[in-house]
Parts: sequence; C-alpha cells; structure tokens
Amino acid sequence: MIELEVTDDAPTIGQKVSEIELPEGSLIISVLRGGTGFVPKADTTIEAGDEVLLVLDPGLEEAITALFAPNGHAAMYRDGPLRRYGASLPVGGGGRGAGGVVESKTRVVPF
Repeated sequence: MIELEVTDDAPTIGQKVSEIELPEGSLIISVLRGGTGFVPKADTTIEAGDEVLLVLDPGLEEAITALFAPNGHAAMYRDGPLRRYGASLPVGGGGRGAGGVVESKTRVVPF
C-alpha cells in the first residue's frame, strides 16, 4: 500500500478515477479530502491536496508517485507529516487504529 498527497503539479489532477492510466497491479482504494475519507467511484475527480491510498504490486511505487506526487510529498495526518524514511502510521479509521502499520518509504502494510 502507498498513500500520497496529490500535489499541484500532479498529472492526475482533474481526471476521473476511470480515466487515470494506473499501472497493471495497482488500484485506488480510498481518497481523503477535507478530513473525510471515502471509497472513490469511477466518476470521482482527483483534486490537489487529496490523499490517495492505493494497493499495488511491489516495484510500482515510483510509477504511482509520478502520477500523484511527482515531487514525492508524503501524506499529512492529524499527527503530523509522515517522514520520507522510518515513519510508521496505523492504518484504518481515517488514519488511526485497525489492523496494520504503514511503513513510510514503501508503505508496506503487514496484516
């Protein structure tokens, strides 16, 4: 899993989820916008500042980052920003609690 904040220069801004050419082996599973998380539909439009959560096969991190955060910005949380290396964050419930830990560099989620 990887979670990224959509930057102002992301090529996916203004695109519907159904229009984004994601690499094979990746899927957008959640969007956090304005403090509210939701499962995106095909017609959900990606906006700058959205936090997108994706599941992906190993090795796709760079391709996904290029689509949503070309400058590699980490997502922001109520607890503060994730550091590029070594940070961890509980997954679930809007960023708190439930079932796994996100490692910040590759954000691998063991369950």
